[in-house]
Formats: sequence, structure tokens, C-alpha cells
Amino acid sequence: PAHYASYIQVDNGPVLAVVGYPIETLSQPFEELYFLKHATQVRREVQLPLICVGGVQSLDSVHRALAEVYDAVQLGRALIHDPALIRHYQNGEKTESGCTACNLCVAEMDRDGVKCVLNDALPARITAVS
Repeated sequence: PAHYASYIQVDNGPVLAVVGYPIETLSQPFEELYFLKHATQVRREVQLPLICVGGVQSLDSVHRALAEVYDAVQLGRALIHDPALIRHYQNGEKTESGCTACNLCVAEMDRDGVKCVLNDALPARITAVS
């Protein structure tokens, strides 16, 4: 049977193994756009749209990701920290996320949804929508 994909999200999953990056070597200290060099390698192998995920903490990173290799950008922890971040970027109110990439929000996932433990301004947890 034929397999089709509409896009590729470059993360530490099987796509990198296919293009020759051993997954176990990807654990490293946080840096913005930490999959950028890997996405560049994937881009040489495929023509599908690539989605940036991982380490997008500033508006400059969004622009850099789109300029260098990606077709779209996915925000995760930055939006958990500030769900209105996109609006702040659009209005020129912020250029960086306040997320520290501490990953404490990940620990919150086992509770009643996701919440940035560093942002007391958030009134409630973000819960999954089905």
C-alpha cells in the first residue's frame, strides 16, 4: 500500500532516524530552535512542508525558522506560559516569550490539564478540547 504525508514535523522521532541521525544523540541542553540543523538535513531529502517544533521562544526565532528551512512554526510551551503571546507579537507588545523552558508544565500534564507554574496570572489550567 502507498503511504502519503501532507507535512513533516521535525522532532526527535523516527524522521531523523530515516535521514541518518541517531535519536539517542539528540538529548542536549536547551537552545532556541534546537531541531534547526536536523530540519536542514531533512529538507535536503524531502520536498514536503516542514513544521518547526521545539525551542521557539521569540519572534526572531519564528522569523529565522521560516526564513531558513521551515514552512510553518508550532508553539508549545511559549503558549502554555502566555496563551495571548501571538496577539502580543502582532501588537508589538512583546518580542520574546517569558517561558524559561523549565519543563515544569510537563509535570502538570498528569493533573487536570496543563498550566505554567511560573505564570501566576493564568486563572485556570488549559484543558484538552475533544
